[in-house]
Amino acid sequence: GHHPHGAQRKMDTRQLLTGLIESVPDHSNPQIQGYKAKDRVLADCEELITAVRSLTPKVGNLVLNNGDQHTLLNLQGTIPMYVNQTKYNCPLVIWIHVNYPAVPPTTYVSPTRDMQIKPRHTNVDAAGFVYLQYLTQWNPTCSLKALCDTLSNVFSKDPPVFAATRSASSQPPTPKP
Repeated sequence: GHHPHGAQRKMDTRQLLTGLIESVPDHSNPQIQGYKAKDRVLADCEELITAVRSLTPKVGNLVLNNGDQHTLLNLQGTIPMYVNQTKYNCPLVIWIHVNYPAVPPTTYVSPTRDMQIKPRHTNVDAAGFVYLQYLTQWNPTCSLKALCDTLSNVFSKDPPVFAATRSASSQPPTPKP
């Protein structure tokens, strides 16, 4: 039974995801697993990672507005944006709450050091938090892949990040009159 490379990667991804999903505790009772719909979380993450290979599953702490820290599965990496037929990578982190898919994922644009978030962007605030109709009108039939497709479309029309200009010191000195 020789697996083609793709099938092997699929199995590896599934094992990795399953391990991560099962490692997340319930916030109020750390003795039990957090994710209520583990199969659905696994399926949606797997579908997205298969389509967008530049996203990697990890477990980390999301600090909520009330200061609570929740240990959650997240997908981090980049999604494609197309500006004038050129592909750019938009850095993104998608946090998956334990009640997913009843609750929409919390999504952030996470610029690298040489990028800045575009000021007053329609869909992204200064902290990188993503506002999107798809998320505010979220229902359990929505999926992570459809979310990323929507984000790619929206961001291609109006990219939320731009290359940070180097500091003024690197500019050639202005000759004095």
